[in-house]
Amino acid sequence: VIGITVALITVLNPFYAQDSYITDYLYTRMTGISSDIIIVGVDEETLSAYGNFNKWSREKTAELMEYFASDKENLPLVLGVDIMFTDALDDSVDERLIEAARGLDYVVMAGNLVYRGAMEQDGKGNLVYNSQHISAVEMPFEGLNQVTIGAFSNACIASDGCVRYAMNDAIYNNSLTNEIEKYDSFAYSIYKIYAEKKGINLSVPSTNRAGQFQFFYSGESKEFSHVSLADVLDGKIPANAFKNKIVLLGAYAPGFQDAYQTAADRGSSMYGVEIHANIIQAYIQQKTANSPTNLALLIITTAVVGLFIFLTWRQKLSVALAETVAAFVITIFAGKLAASKGIVFPLIYLLLTFIIVAIYHIVEKYVFERLRRMK
Repeated sequence: VIGITVALITVLNPFYAQDSYITDYLYTRMTGISSDIIIVGVDEETLSAYGNFNKWSREKTAELMEYFASDKENLPLVLGVDIMFTDALDDSVDERLIEAARGLDYVVMAGNLVYRGAMEQDGKGNLVYNSQHISAVEMPFEGLNQVTIGAFSNACIASDGCVRYAMNDAIYNNSLTNEIEKYDSFAYSIYKIYAEKKGINLSVPSTNRAGQFQFFYSGESKEFSHVSLADVLDGKIPANAFKNKIVLLGAYAPGFQDAYQTAADRGSSMYGVEIHANIIQAYIQQKTANSPTNLALLIITTAVVGLFIFLTWRQKLSVALAETVAAFVITIFAGKLAASKGIVFPLIYLLLTFIIVAIYHIVEKYVFERLRRMK
C-alpha cells in the first residue's frame, strides 16, 4: 500500500519544482563547451557603437553576412540568427539582407510560435482544452524566408520558471489554408545542418506528450566562446576564428529582455542565444533525456519502495539506518546513471520515503519501547 501510494504521488509529481531543484543538480553534466560553437553577441559594446538597435539591426546583420561571404576560405559551417525579422520594412535594407543571406550556404533565421489556448478534439473525439494550441506561426518575411531556413526559437519554460526542455519540431494546423505544416526548432535546424556537413548520423531525441525532451547543459552563462558584433564588423576578430564553426548571432545585453533562468545555474540568468548553444551541443553529444511512461514509473517506484520496506522491517535500528543510507546512495547513483542513458526519474519522493521510514524506525525503537515499559 505504501509503495503504491508513493508511486501514485511520483506520477502526479506535485513537488515538481522541489524535485527539479535536486535533479538539476544531480543530472546536469558540465562536460565543457564545444569549440565548434561561437556566439556573436549584440552586446553593450555593440549598442554603444551603433545606437538604437531597431534602426540598424537588419543593416548590420546583412553586413555580418557579407563579411562572412567575402572570405570563402573561412566560411562558417552555418549561421544562426536569433533575431526575428518577420515583417518587410525598408525595401532597400530588406533587399540587402536577402542578397547577403543568399551569399551564404546555410542561414537559419529565428521565428516564433504563437500559443493561444483552444478547444480541440482528442484521439477519442472528445473536446478538450489545449493550452499549447498553436494559433499562428511567425517566420522571416517572404523574400528572406525564400533564401534562408526559418525555424521557431521559442524557449520551453517549465512550471518552475526554468528552461530545461526543448523541441525538435512543431505541427501547425493552418486554418486559413487547411494544411498541416511542420516547423523545425532553431537548434534542431542548425543541428541537422551540422550533422549533414560533418557526415554524422542524425540522432533525434524522443519527446513527451508535449513534444518536448529534456536536455543537459554543457556550460553556464557566458561560458561559450563569444565575441562582440561590433568587434567582428570592425575587423578586430580574425576571419579564421569562424571557419567551419556554428556561428550564432543574438542578443547579449540585458536591455533585450531575452534572458532566462536555467537548470544549469539558478543563481544567474542566461541569454536565449546561449541556451540555443547548449541545446545544439546537447544534440551533438546526445545529452538529452525523457521520463519513463507512467506505467513504468508506477511499477519501478512500487517495487523500490516495497523492497526497501521489506528489507528494513523488523530490523535492528542500526541495521535499518544503515540500509536507509545505502538506499539513499543507490537511488542517487541509479538516477544519475539512468540520466546518462537518457531516462530521468523524479527522486524526491523516494528519498522522502526513505527518511520517513527511518524516522518511524527511530520512533518505534525509543518511543514505543518506552511506552511498553510504562505499561
